[in-house]
Amino acid sequence: MKIFLPTDFSDCSKKACVFAASHLPEDFVFTLIHAIHTPQAGATLLINLDEELRSVARENMESLVKELEFIFPAIEFKSIIKFGSVNQVVNEIVSADDLIVVGTTGASGINSVIGSNTSGLIRYAKCPLICIPDSVNPLKQLNKAMFSTDFKNDASIKQLDKLEKLLSILRLKIEVLH
Repeated sequence: MKIFLPTDFSDCSKKACVFAASHLPEDFVFTLIHAIHTPQAGATLLINLDEELRSVARENMESLVKELEFIFPAIEFKSIIKFGSVNQVVNEIVSADDLIVVGTTGASGINSVIGSNTSGLIRYAKCPLICIPDSVNPLKQLNKAMFSTDFKNDASIKQLDKLEKLLSILRLKIEVLH
């Protein structure tokens, strides 16, 4: 199984990476994803800004991969850096058989519960998604997980079946929120 770990290099996203590496089988493929969302600007300014943003992202990604491989030497972490929104980049890469593990934190409204990027991934991801709250100790065994759905299509049922198998690996009970 392929595990995708969206990261903005924050402590919260690092916790999600540590959770995934701590609780999922080492033979899964772990890939960190960083989306570079560039502001709208003039063409010349944007080209220079893109190069700088890519350079900084590459440095941060190399540092995070080294840190994770030091903590989890049996796991090889791959990385992808692409331009675009988190939702766009993640959905270009993942397939229905994959899993996304993402950290959650936010600023206001519903996003204060789950974060705006995570909220978008929950709505539009093509595959199951596990959200790891910032308050969770990523090394501690959890007891339960929530499956949120509106059951408006058959994909929700298929996702639940896949998630149930995965959560059995994690030894978590599922609670369904409709």
